[in-house]
Amino acid sequence: MFFTSRAGEVVTTEHNKEWFAVLSDVVKKKSITNWKGNLIEAAKGDLFPVPEKANPEHSSSVDKESKGFNYKTYASSIDKFEDEYFDFILVDGRSRPSCIKHSLPKLKKNGYLVVHNSHREYYLEYFKDILAKDFTRELDDLDQRLI
Repeated sequence: MFFTSRAGEVVTTEHNKEWFAVLSDVVKKKSITNWKGNLIEAAKGDLFPVPEKANPEHSSSVDKESKGFNYKTYASSIDKFEDEYFDFILVDGRSRPSCIKHSLPKLKKNGYLVVHNSHREYYLEYFKDILAKDFTRELDDLDQRLI
């Protein structure tokens, strides 16, 4: 909701139906018109026999409630937007490596990609080269973690 008063359009994709209901209720009560929310829950079944948490192709999550589920549709939902559509992308949900993979082409040149908890190195493991080449890393002043 922070971004709805600061951006022309806010698009979110949520995997948790309870959280999505909270957001939807706030949007309705505050008459927010620039939020486009999507609910895409995890699909049953792992995509690989032993999902690797860092591998963006596996669309998995180490969260214990996510065991036996995949987030392929959730992570790839951004694919419907044209390349370089977004000025700002915040990745803060399940299967972050998969979300990053699908987000990178959708981010405008000089746009911002913020990955919550990026101190968990496996989130960025598959993207080290592209991040080093095309992105500037900034430290969060509060706790000196990479954002």
